[in-house]
Amino acid sequence: MKIIKQMLGITTKEEANVIKKYFLWIPLITIVNKRTKRKIYLLGIRLFNIKKSNKEKETIIQYRYEAKNEIDARLTIYESLQKYFSLKHDGKVAVIGVLPPENTGIALFNASLFANRKYFDCFTNTYSLSKLFYAYSFNNSNDIFNIYTTGIYKDLDLSSKYKSKIFVLGNSYHNVPYLQLATTEKDKKNSWLHIHEANLLSLFFNYLNKDIKALHKWISVCYPEKYDLLKHFKTWETLAANAKYHGLYGVRLIKTATGINNFIVNNDVCEKIVLNEINDDDLVVKKLFLPFPDLKNVKPYAGLPNDCIYIASWGIPGGSKLTHLVADAVCLLNEKFNIPAKLLLGGYSLTNYCTYDLSERQKANLVYFDSPSDDELFSLMKRAEISVQLREHPHGESSGPISQLFGMNKKVITNEGFIDSEFEKYCYVLPIPVTAEALALKLKKALVDNDPNYDKLVQHYSFDNLAQELANLS
Repeated sequence: MKIIKQMLGITTKEEANVIKKYFLWIPLITIVNKRTKRKIYLLGIRLFNIKKSNKEKETIIQYRYEAKNEIDARLTIYESLQKYFSLKHDGKVAVIGVLPPENTGIALFNASLFANRKYFDCFTNTYSLSKLFYAYSFNNSNDIFNIYTTGIYKDLDLSSKYKSKIFVLGNSYHNVPYLQLATTEKDKKNSWLHIHEANLLSLFFNYLNKDIKALHKWISVCYPEKYDLLKHFKTWETLAANAKYHGLYGVRLIKTATGINNFIVNNDVCEKIVLNEINDDDLVVKKLFLPFPDLKNVKPYAGLPNDCIYIASWGIPGGSKLTHLVADAVCLLNEKFNIPAKLLLGGYSLTNYCTYDLSERQKANLVYFDSPSDDELFSLMKRAEISVQLREHPHGESSGPISQLFGMNKKVITNEGFIDSEFEKYCYVLPIPVTAEALALKLKKALVDNDPNYDKLVQHYSFDNLAQELANLS
């Protein structure tokens, strides 16, 4: 604290208390050297009382030295806060959601869509210097800093400062803090839940701290017509599987807990499920789209041999994504059609899956990259000849990999009902249930077809256009 006080020229007890309370929350402060007129930018993250590596400590020490030599006037953090957050941002939308470097596709989506755009202020649940700076640097082409922590949104009661609020929700545990904030949001009328799939039961279970009895109680209240079918299932695994089987996805739980009636969805499958689950005259469902990033200039991964064809699948593997079936189809290409092919997997949790869930036959035609960086993943996607993204039981998921593959002008095979019907015509679509034999035949056909060109789609369904639509929410 003493070092911070010296660096900032803090002299009074009042100023010191303000620093102690608010310094963690201010992501950026502009400081003007009155003598040189030079502007510098100070990351407002508390640099003390946080465990850091030696490298981080060295960086902080160097940063403090440089900042101390630039600052020749006292800085009052409280005044800096008031200057921005005392204003009423009628023309802006507050976005509350996860950001990089969290390992979830929605974090990348939020950074690309909302970060560093003048229409939005983003609030994310992090208290890490490195994480907040990473989120800022992920998409800083506009040179606009608009990323803050959820702490400042909650404790300074900023809801009334914005014309609209968007709570971005996915189904993973990363999204629990944002669901919690949505439940306490005061301005329900001007708030929106942007859901990236309709199956939100796992999110709600995590929100309840994985209390299965509490989940049963909520289901009995919100789904009385289905509870008799589910009340006998006492474990999460059996309850989740049977809830999905009986068409219970948890949207009604989210709506009841938050009291928010406005939903944003990315495809018609998700829209249909929301409308089926919630029978409310006040319900508003706005179907937009999942944007296609312009990735056509990504360079293909150069570290793979050129002695075979690479058939790929992306993301976290598993039974619901039919990864084992894709592996079987690649085996058939080799064994039945004499096409030298390998399955290329890229995503998270791959080492455990490939070690224990695939057979020796499947492993013989396998290459995988566990937890690649974003750049590495994109280059691998560009390298593959065809990508296969399947869902055994689609429930309105937003496929980030498919939108990214469109942005690279790559061939995509999927199954009916997974992506928005508007875009199925641009893919090779398999009927449900999918079989390895049908997929192998579809792969064989796709391999001889010309590469697609999605440039017009990418231009129309862009992040810029979607950001403009969301900025106009009222």
